Amino acid sequence: MDISTFTDLTSIVTSLSSLLPSASGISKFVSFGFLVTLFFSLYLLWLFFLASMVLIAAHKKGTLSKPAFILGVPVIGLGLLIDVAVNVLLSAVFFELPKEWTVSKRLSRYKAEASGWRYKVAKFVCENFLDTFDPSGCHCK
Repeated sequence: MDISTFTDLTSIVTSLSSLLPSASGISKFVSFGFLVTLFFSLYLLWLFFLASMVLIAAHKKGTLSKPAFILGVPVIGLGLLIDVAVNVLLSAVFFELPKEWTVSKRLSRYKAEASGWRYKVAKFVCENFLDTFDPSGCHCK
């Protein structure tokens, strides 16, 4: 099989899963492990998002001190790395490879599509977890 024959993530996952043993115990363990990893990855990403938004808000107000800035830059950098990694992990959830670098950009694209289940997920996440904490009031544009 040539890799160019794969048109989307679903066919790749299906092909790879055919190579795994069919024991239900293994698949349940892998599924549970993936869900736990996904939950903690998303939660960690959200914590770094909140920290970044606080730093950005303080910077915009002019109240971010130089020591806080120096300690805050690695927080934003690490948060960006986590964002990129989680965006790749979400490929399995959204059944598509990322077209953007960050989860926020992906959610913004889904919101712009304004229909389908991805739109509903993006709208929910943006309204409940992101927009409220962004100093601009609208994180997912």
